[in-house]
This record gives sequence, structure tokens and C-alpha cells, in this order.
Amino acid sequence: GAIQADEPITSSNSVVSQEWHRYIDAESPGFVVFHPAACLSLPSMQQHRAFLNLMCKDEFNGLYAKFGMGVPMDAIECVCCNLFITPRKNGEPGTGTMTFSGNYLRFRTAQDADTWLKHCTKSVETIKDESGTYFKTHCESGYVMDGVCFVRPNERTLVFARDDKELKRWLTNAGKPVTKPNWLPAWPTGKEMATAAFNVQHPIVVQSLKDAGNNMPLYPMLKPLFTNTECVQLSASQTDQPVISASLACKSAENAVTQRKQVDALLNVLKIVQASGTTGSTPQKEAAEHQELVKIVEGISTLQHEKNVVLTLTSPVPLGTLVQPQINDMKQRLESVKASEGKK
Repeated sequence: GAIQADEPITSSNSVVSQEWHRYIDAESPGFVVFHPAACLSLPSMQQHRAFLNLMCKDEFNGLYAKFGMGVPMDAIECVCCNLFITPRKNGEPGTGTMTFSGNYLRFRTAQDADTWLKHCTKSVETIKDESGTYFKTHCESGYVMDGVCFVRPNERTLVFARDDKELKRWLTNAGKPVTKPNWLPAWPTGKEMATAAFNVQHPIVVQSLKDAGNNMPLYPMLKPLFTNTECVQLSASQTDQPVISASLACKSAENAVTQRKQVDALLNVLKIVQASGTTGSTPQKEAAEHQELVKIVEGISTLQHEKNVVLTLTSPVPLGTLVQPQINDMKQRLESVKASEGKK
């Protein structure tokens, strides 16, 4: 049912505000929500905390300039982004786009929010009209566009609007209960480290899947999953070895029975299929990667409950170990840039 904007939900690590519910675009194909501070509080992420905080805060000589936000990563409690899709033109690959527009930022303190604004904008204009008070950016930074309007429902939270219509709707509905999009079975509970939800039956999604299907070898097997599923929700729990789950909300309980059989069949295919011909691959490397894939697939459990099919997988290693290769890659790229700057 409906909840008030600032009603908190207690998780294992903190009190997580579900205020972002209010700013979900019910007409968009989906959204993602991420809790950076909760992620960095996990024991296995302590080894990466200083580096990720620095990467988020600083410019890094232009390599990660778009991430330079003036505040460390663990100063950000919640980020929410709406999904926007532009279909392909005449079905031509490369002509469509899929982007997540980050419009909701909730910081741990009001000072963090002010620091972020000072870093990412040149100045902020306060505007008052009959609808309420909102703000307009004047920027030189590339992170925030010049002239974008936003609301500040509390001192810790900044929410950026795409247009005047969206802004007026937020101001008008500020004191009203929140209702979830009709395509979403249930709001995330607040115990997730990250969540993504997709409206599979959105006209743009249907068209995009149809266009992309021509280039997907397994699409004939996947097509029934898309056809009979209304919503897909992915999540990772706020635990050191996160439980990763995917929930397929089907059109009926009968569809869910069929969908689970289809999912199990697809998992069996993944155990058998072995990619070949990749750059730099060898039979030994392919065999090792295949065995790793089989190990992961065998760890996935499936469950059908009423209209839902749920797949779950507990990470075989802590999150810090899981992201270690990506962290190493970032560090190597930074060292490369520093070496290049030194030569100049």
C-alpha cells in the first residue's frame, strides 16, 4: 500500500529511508537504486574503502572526471536512477540507447549535500512560486547540466527534475502518500544493497527486445520469458556475501509454472554451452572458464510461488573479493595516467 515519504525501514546496517519511492517515474521502463554507504560498510569492502572514496571525491587528472563529486562515496546514502530507452531506428544495431538518469541523491549529512552542490555547481538559484520552493543550477562542471531544476525535500536530499512538468508534480504531491507504479509487484524492502526493476511489458521494452532478438543466439529460448513476464526485479542483499536474486513476476500462476521450467532449461543450456573463438582464448582457458560458469549456475536455486519465479544465488566469495579485479583495473589505469603525465 501507500507509505509516507519519510517513513524509515530498519535494515541490518542502518535506518534506510524509502523517500526515493516518491521520485520513481511510473511511466519509465524501470529504475535502479543503490546504497553506497551501506556497501562500503561491509567488512570485505574495508580494503577498498579509501580508494573508492578517493575515486568518488577527486578528479583523477580527468580519467574519472565525471565521477569527481567532491564527497567520498560513503557520504552518499542512496542513489536512485530512472531508466530511459530510445528504440533502434529501423531496427539498426547501434542506433538505440539505454541510459539510467540519476535524479535522486540522499547524503548522510546536510554538510555532505552542501559540499556536493558547491563542487558540482557554480551557484544555485532559489525560486519560489505558488507550487512551492525549488532550485536552479548554474554550472561549469560537466557532472550537472546548467539550468537544471531540483527540489530539496530535506537538507540531506537533492532530487533533479527532467522538466517543469515533473518538477510541478513533485511540489504538488509533496504531502500526499506514495503509490507504487502499477507494473511493480512490490517496493524493495530497504534491506537491499542494490535493486533494479524493469517493466518488461513497457511498449519501448517490447520493441527493443524484438529488435535485439535478431542478434541474440539464445533469443528463441528467452522469448517466452519476456512474453509471459510482466516485471523483472534484481537485487543484492546488504551482506558481506550478498544473496543475489532475480524475481520474475508472471501474468498468472500457470505462466509461472511454465516460466520456471523454461528457466531451468536455460540454466541447463548454460552448463553445456562453451564459448570459443574469443580473442586470446585457449582450450585450457575456455575449459577453466566453463567450469567456473557451471559452478555458478549450479549454485542458483529456483522457486515458483504463485505468480512469481525467483532465482537466488549466494555469492561464493565476499563482495570485496568479487570486485577486486575491477578495483585493480581502475588502479592500473590511474597509474598509467600518472606515468604519462610524468613524462610530459
